[in-house]
Amino acid sequence: MLFRSLVNWMDKFPVETSGVRCEEPKMMHKRKMSTLKSEHLVCESGKPKSHGCKEDKSCPQGCRCDGTRVDCSHWGLTDIPAAIPTTTTHLILADNQITKISALGLFNRIPNLKTLDMSRNKITEIEQGAFEGAYSINEILVAENQITAVNRAMFKGLNNLKSLSLFGNQISCVTPGAFDELTSLTSLNLISNPFNC
Repeated sequence: MLFRSLVNWMDKFPVETSGVRCEEPKMMHKRKMSTLKSEHLVCESGKPKSHGCKEDKSCPQGCRCDGTRVDCSHWGLTDIPAAIPTTTTHLILADNQITKISALGLFNRIPNLKTLDMSRNKITEIEQGAFEGAYSINEILVAENQITAVNRAMFKGLNNLKSLSLFGNQISCVTPGAFDELTSLTSLNLISNPFNC
């Protein structure tokens, strides 16, 4: 109740928050406090909680969820669903029509994500900062896509990544130092790419 009261008070008496961001609950992680409204703090059954809401366990439309595993494969998706539960540890988006991994902060909102499988899509681009804040991911499969080049900015933020599969893409160029920030990397699969050496 205290936090909700604070948000209501700030709404009536605007104060400078200098970019203060929420840490908890996870569904509000990194949100600017100045953007919150009291209706954001209503949990299940419309009752406000004094210590944060329960984790969102709803499954995105068209996906199958089993515990912390979310499988959205074979659905013809063109984008990564926005409403991935914050408790997800394994996210399977294989065999879709996704063309880009955008820097929208999605992986920052899934703090427990360990495995990401985006194999067999139509990915041509991984935007700089797409994995910013994705500290817990240790395995990424982006095999059999249409990526043509690999650079350092693509994988920034993946400090704990151990396994990366770029098998079967269209990679002809890997810029020097592309994998330098992946200090935990122990497995890298670049087989079946048309390298220009």
